[in-house]
Amino acid sequence: MRLLVTLLALGLPAAVAAQADATRPVVYGAPGDAYPDTLIVAGVIVEASPTGFGCGVLCVGGTVAVRLDAPGAYPGPVVYVVVPCMTGPDAADFVGRRVRLAAVELEEDPEACYYRSVINRLDSGGAPFYGVGEDQWPAFPERE
Repeated sequence: MRLLVTLLALGLPAAVAAQADATRPVVYGAPGDAYPDTLIVAGVIVEASPTGFGCGVLCVGGTVAVRLDAPGAYPGPVVYVVVPCMTGPDAADFVGRRVRLAAVELEEDPEACYYRSVINRLDSGGAPFYGVGEDQWPAFPERE
């Protein structure tokens, strides 16, 4: 609700603000869990939850689900990633694009602002989300 009020106060259209407010919580990792602390996320985006607006006054992240080329140490075929300032109104702009990202398992109370305010509509089924730095995320990754 706090994000909705902030977005409306900044003059964003009510439809965009309401969409941002209807998000799912991000799952954080825990020390000693079954997931690697760091991970190279190489694969194709299969789901996306972009912010709907760019960063500037607000610092916010979107999310993607990436089907891994080879899971390796990761215990599953799909990894969930918080992306800084993931500008774009439409998930279809991102789905089907190939990425290769150096990611870190997110832990509770993250330092970077775009990990604290996340627009996430993806259900990770309890798997923790990973985060990438701004330098890791290309504006529009290559389409497969």
